Amino acid sequence: MISPQASGAFKAFAESKASSLLLILLWLLAQLIAYLLFGIQTPVDTKEYMTDALSISSGAWPSDHTFWYSGYSSLLALIHWFGAPYEVIIWIQLMASALAAATLYRLAQLWGGESSAFIATLLYIGWLEIHQWTMILYTDSLFTSLIILSVYAIYFSHHHLQYLGAFILILLTAFIRPVGALFLVSLLSAMLFHSSVKTTPVPYRIGIGLIVLAGFLILLNFILRDYVSSFINSYSQAEIIYPGRSILTPPKSLEIPDTDLQPLVRLVSFMVYNPLYFLQLSLIKGLLYLGHVKPYFSIIHNLIIVLSLYPIYYFSIRGWKSVKMNPLKAFITVFISSQILMISFTSENWDGRFLLPVLPWIFLMASIGLSRSFFESE
Repeated sequence: MISPQASGAFKAFAESKASSLLLILLWLLAQLIAYLLFGIQTPVDTKEYMTDALSISSGAWPSDHTFWYSGYSSLLALIHWFGAPYEVIIWIQLMASALAAATLYRLAQLWGGESSAFIATLLYIGWLEIHQWTMILYTDSLFTSLIILSVYAIYFSHHHLQYLGAFILILLTAFIRPVGALFLVSLLSAMLFHSSVKTTPVPYRIGIGLIVLAGFLILLNFILRDYVSSFINSYSQAEIIYPGRSILTPPKSLEIPDTDLQPLVRLVSFMVYNPLYFLQLSLIKGLLYLGHVKPYFSIIHNLIIVLSLYPIYYFSIRGWKSVKMNPLKAFITVFISSQILMISFTSENWDGRFLLPVLPWIFLMASIGLSRSFFESE
């Protein structure tokens, strides 16, 4: 246990200006380390974003699966319109990441106090993987940052112009990646716990909830048009980690739904036809996603993950239990749960980047758990 003197000293430091200065210096150091270790990268999918950016610049909006990345491609189109190199997006990602760190600090400060704010931001800065993806011309870093900024914007909007700005930011975020749909559902779910909604009669709240659910299912069915065939193919090959990695053998009696079914019906039919096999696949994928360890990582790499991430999980659960249900807690709960389900129904990626958007919220909850366990009395 931490002594009262040490706890008091830490709390006093967290409340001082020196702690903010230290976090700024550490953030700058993290970017420098990420740049020196990884440099600016443009992986394979980057070409799709650039192609769509050129199409948008000429007035043709993407119509295939890349439509769901059109927010990112639009930013690239804007950069192209100004005649700047596409790598400028890295500077946008850096600025968004810095603002996200400051915003996470503010959210933790309001919810858990100064100690929590310092810890949450320190965890965010200290997780090098976050800054690695900031250096890559991919959607993951910007999506992660914009979610934090969007939640803060909607949480603290008080007049029409602020709400309009928040709406534009949320709309951009939703179209950075296909899982932006889950982000929207999480936000709408959080609104059900807003004080103005909680005072409405229960039948109205149930009705609102059903409308949100129906809207999500319709949107999900629409999104699945571009992905359901690859998902079914992934199941038939027992794919656990994309691309093509598996530790299972699919059963010979595997039943595949007809291709003429609606995408969502086709997906659900596979689950119904092969319940035990699908459950086995989903559990393994979900555990790999949260566990973050991979069979092809080195022992040292996996050990670092276990020794750092798993205690954070423990304190995040303690933090989650210690706070009352409110819109922010509802958002975090639905968002993290939906991300776990999404990976369980699809595949974990080989590089583990799909965990990136949920990590700041896990850090936020862990900071509350840590501060209330060791540094705070509230």
